Order: sequence, then structure tokens, then C-alpha cells
Amino acid sequence: MVGFCHRFHEPVVQIKELLDAGEVGDPVLYRSRFAFHFEGVEKTWFSDPSVSGGGTLMDTSVHSLDLYRFLIGEITQVAAQLQTRTPGLRVEDNSVLLVNGPSGVPGIVEASWTTPVGESVLVIYGTRGSLTVDYDAGNFGVARIWRAEEVAATELPRTGRNRFAEEIKHFISATTAGQSPSPGGEDGLRALRIVEAAYRAAGSTGCTAVAD
Repeated sequence: MVGFCHRFHEPVVQIKELLDAGEVGDPVLYRSRFAFHFEGVEKTWFSDPSVSGGGTLMDTSVHSLDLYRFLIGEITQVAAQLQTRTPGLRVEDNSVLLVNGPSGVPGIVEASWTTPVGESVLVIYGTRGSLTVDYDAGNFGVARIWRAEEVAATELPRTGRNRFAEEIKHFISATTAGQSPSPGGEDGLRALRIVEAAYRAAGSTGCTAVAD
């Protein structure tokens, strides 16, 4: 099992259920942003590409890409712009990706280690409304639905389930039953192939196809 813990985050589970039920119509745009100020990152193992494998793409964007696959569908195309602003850093500390796949739903994946006023948010815009996971709200983040006919978004109630505990419970339950846990190794491999395609795309123009 691969530790894509956001699949078990209660607000993410909530918006997936609403999305699958057609509560905001058909998805038309996906946006995910994880941004904060990573003080002293250049002094940590994150700055060593031989250990970390990369910067913001490998740190947080890999989760955003997995969430696109979990919520929207497969990714087969990616374009990327990367930047390194922190002196002494050997990996990217800002990145923006554009992704797409068979669903035809464009995805925007943003990540930053250099923004003092950070933001961690996931939004799916649909033909009849939008679904949002605000990771910064409350103690554990909240989900909101905003239907087109409503004047404001509605916040969904939470039970406070911890995503890491839910992830471990799933792993134990699946393996005890002799079943394959999800997300599995293929999900991890696919995410890495998309990240690799993004690094290739950053050195070119236009979209780069993701290898099978």
C-alpha cells in the first residue's frame, strides 16, 4: 500500500461522495494548491535530490496528482513550470502543473515552499456548483458544497476522523481479509510517472505525454 493519506481525509471522502452522486453536475475544472513557507528547507534532506527525488512536486504535488486520479480520472498529459527562489536550494520550491486525461477535465496543481501566507485547498468546479476542501479551516479542515442556485456555500459537518488512523485501519482490514489495499503499488508508480513527465515537460514547451 502507498501512503496517499489524502484519500482517507474525511472532507475528501465527503466531496467524492457528492461528486459521484452528481450533486454539482459534471466536473469541468480541478484545482489543488498546497503552499506555505518552508523555513530552512535548504538545510534539510528535502533539498538533496538524491534523497528527496525533487522539491515541491515530490513533496505535495504527488498527493494532488493522486487526488485528481482518485476524484476525476487518469492523467495522460502534463505541462509544467518550475522555479527555485531559495538560495542554496537544489530542487524546485515553486511549481505549477496543468494536467488532463480521458475525462477532458483540466487540472491545475500548484505548490510552493516560499509563500508566507499559505493556502491548502482543493476545489472541483462542476456544471451545477463547486466542491471545496479547505485544509486550513477548523482543526482538521472542512468540506463545502456550493450549488449554483444557492447564495453561499454550505459547510459539511465532520466527525473528526483522522486520515492517518483511517488509512491504517483500511490497511489492516484489507490485509486481514486477504485483499489488496488501496491505493496500491500501481497507484504509486503511476503518480511517479506523472511527476517524471512533469520534470520533462518543465524543460520543454507544451504538454508531455505520460509514459505507460
